[in-house]
Amino acid sequence: MFYEVDQYAQSFRYFSGEVRYSQIDWSNLDQIVDSYGQRIQDWYLGPAKELAKNWDFAFSVMALNCLLIDTLSQFVAGIESSRSDEFKEFIRNRLPSTYSCKLKTPIRHNDGRKDKKGKFKEELLKDVADALYHGFRCGILHQAHIPLYCGVAQEANPVREAPGHVKYKDSRTCCPSIIVNPLALLKDLEETFEAYLRDLKDRDPKNDQLRANFKEKFSSSFGVDVNIAT
Repeated sequence: MFYEVDQYAQSFRYFSGEVRYSQIDWSNLDQIVDSYGQRIQDWYLGPAKELAKNWDFAFSVMALNCLLIDTLSQFVAGIESSRSDEFKEFIRNRLPSTYSCKLKTPIRHNDGRKDKKGKFKEELLKDVADALYHGFRCGILHQAHIPLYCGVAQEANPVREAPGHVKYKDSRTCCPSIIVNPLALLKDLEETFEAYLRDLKDRDPKNDQLRANFKEKFSSSFGVDVNIAT
């Protein structure tokens, strides 16, 4: 824990929309988990659900979805910052299987970086989790848009691999497209998050590591050591 919130700051610093640090019993794990749940509702899920009322804001909903997956993957794994492997593992292990199914045709992905010879560095995306990370998450975060092989649409399937709307410039062969319904993903994320909170409060020993990871990440992120909370 590099930063710590001092006692004075706890009296006026807000942890969630209406709750100050000083109003939380930092020795009570259930209260900490509930407060964390409210924080995520206030700053991620709530705004996303408001935006979702108007399809014109679907791209912004998708951006918040990616941010939410990013932060939850860090809490589940107990790591201090984002990692691609944990982002993908969260999708594969905690979201419905439709978000991690294998692609019928892998996608050649490059993020604009070139090697010393001036050739684009490529990665081969083999499942939807790969596409959600490299296409949607990294596209939005690093380039402020999604690559051409990604798309959002309001349709029945949460995720769909569409036939080529795009071609690889170097070979003129078709590149498949990954179409995501951001509203469906938001709903699934909310259900996944609620299940995660229940697991944290369930004292079954099988959840001990999950709780330890949560405490480690929480302490690092929010400046209050909660590792001894029970």
